[in-house]
Amino acid sequence: MQVTKAELDSFHKFAVAVVTTESTDATWEDLIDRWRIENPTSDEFEENVAAIQEAVEEMEQGRMRPFEEFDAEFRARHNLPSDGLSERHNMSGDKECHFAISFHAPDGLVGIDKTIGSCSFRLYAYTSGYNGKVVLTAPSNDVFEWYMDSSDYDEMFASGNFFAGIDDAKKHLRSLSKCLTAADIPHSIGLDDPNGELCATFEYQWPPTMPVPVT
Repeated sequence: MQVTKAELDSFHKFAVAVVTTESTDATWEDLIDRWRIENPTSDEFEENVAAIQEAVEEMEQGRMRPFEEFDAEFRARHNLPSDGLSERHNMSGDKECHFAISFHAPDGLVGIDKTIGSCSFRLYAYTSGYNGKVVLTAPSNDVFEWYMDSSDYDEMFASGNFFAGIDDAKKHLRSLSKCLTAADIPHSIGLDDPNGELCATFEYQWPPTMPVPVT
């Protein structure tokens, strides 16, 4: 597909923001991989929303898909290389804890840029090149993985994995919940233990109150 000038300009802004705001040794390939994840085509976007929604529903029903399976399928669908995180952590014996988050954010995560700095793990507010809504992104690291796409709907979703143990995962997600609450963003965070059992939830104004239609 032919690249447009607008897409090049948007990628340039994205790359400059990553290089200047994150302590990273990102290569061109890393930047392109992140760009493709955070700025999917319309078809890729719909596929990603459906996959995340399925993961949330499975979590709520007490069924959780292994993260390695989701990660492998996600990377294969987008022709992304494996980053080896899961392999490294499995070799070291660390236990993985999966999480899934629902946000009620019709206009994106408005105001999160003012509160996310106090989060105990590194997340950054980023304006999606897909539809201009604010989402959260994360640098590559050995502590956690984070996946989030923008959305054309009122609900937004994120999911990922912590590798540092259940207590640290709870601490970090509780910290994120406080940041979202301070920004007045309704949300529900669910955390699974290494056995796939729901072990903690953090919520604010959830489920969100829907306006009553005027008749």
